Amino acid sequence: MILLNKKLEVYDDLTKEAFTYINHVCDRYGPRISGTIEEQEALEELEKKMRSFADFTYFDSFKVYPTFYPRGFVTIFGIFVIFGAVFFLFKDSWCFLSLLLPLFALFILFISLVKMKYWFALFSKKGVSHNAIARILPCVDQEIRTSKKKVMIVGHMDSAFQMKITRFGDKSMLFFAVSIIYTVLIMFLTVIKLILIQFNMQYLFSYWIFGISWIDIVFILITIFLFPILIITLHGFSGGIPVLGANDNLSGVALALIIGKYFTQSENRLHNIELWVGAFGSEECGERGSQYFIEKYGAMGLLDKNSIAVIPESIGAGTDLAILTKEMMHLASHNLEICGKIERAYHSLIKEVGQEAVVSCRIAPELKMGASDGGRFALAGYDSSTLLGYEGSIMKPANWHDLTDDPQHLSHKTFRTAIAIYIHFIRNLDEELERERSSIQQDA
Repeated sequence: MILLNKKLEVYDDLTKEAFTYINHVCDRYGPRISGTIEEQEALEELEKKMRSFADFTYFDSFKVYPTFYPRGFVTIFGIFVIFGAVFFLFKDSWCFLSLLLPLFALFILFISLVKMKYWFALFSKKGVSHNAIARILPCVDQEIRTSKKKVMIVGHMDSAFQMKITRFGDKSMLFFAVSIIYTVLIMFLTVIKLILIQFNMQYLFSYWIFGISWIDIVFILITIFLFPILIITLHGFSGGIPVLGANDNLSGVALALIIGKYFTQSENRLHNIELWVGAFGSEECGERGSQYFIEKYGAMGLLDKNSIAVIPESIGAGTDLAILTKEMMHLASHNLEICGKIERAYHSLIKEVGQEAVVSCRIAPELKMGASDGGRFALAGYDSSTLLGYEGSIMKPANWHDLTDDPQHLSHKTFRTAIAIYIHFIRNLDEELERERSSIQQDA
């Protein structure tokens, strides 16, 4: 029991240090919206901190459209759907626009939300965001060693605008889904109406270019029930007030920073793993920081087939932790072997400190709402997973995009569990690689 308490004491101290950093960033810089001076200065300070212990640090700049994702394209989507609904009541071939406009709206949503393209960001505000990354090489007896694996543990510094739709909790996804269903119904009913027009459909009421038939009455009845949900959804994504983002995702940045410092201590130095830690910018704009990082360092050859991304996302609060296998919003699938190794790290942690000292952690089904920087690594072909703190049945991060996402609403036990899982995962992997290295040397 004394040994267990000593282990917990270490994890407690690391958690307290991480929370001190989170409080400092929130107090000094406040909300850190993508492309703002607050985001930049917080990242500059982080890079300076990491310079004190890392072998290399990198500070990169890249262009973003901070107001486009998701507020900009959701607004464009809503405008096209609303005009599509209006054109349904037009007579003859005019109602073709009620098929074309919602179809184009869905195309904009797919390209912007799922594929994360900037095709429709022409009139959105431009900005510059940054990444701050540290690189820690493996070392044996103070001698640098060639790495066998490269592990990326990186949070994101930017915080979000308040997303009003989250006030509905687990029903948030339902509002979004119903809005999509309503859009599809407009198109479906339009096709029926266009077919009926070809057969000389009779109007019950007709005035100028407007006409009401029985299919229009069906549409009006559906609209009475579903149109308000569309408006609530559009309003729910409009945001407006920046949040502190203590959990989403200063918690991930703090974990990366503390992990980096921990494994540069002489007694904890890794022998086979090259560790990359730090913070991406502009995750809330469609994971732009991780996209830039992957493109730049992949082209340089610093990221390769031996690279693994294990991204911490919102691990500072919530009732449970999830090891993500899929992120449906971007159609990203993570590596199941890496997910299994994280789960085994959790079980080895339980053996070390006991079940009562940790929160629940499991390999999860697909994440239906939201996404992480880990998805960018998965889409680029790298082995990856994301460790997510959450609450509720749809795995929604605690205080997600809400004004309550502040340091006072963090959970010591949840973060302590997360950082201990990472330490076990990295140690287990390093020991596994050391056994492989020793086996190869013996065979030689």
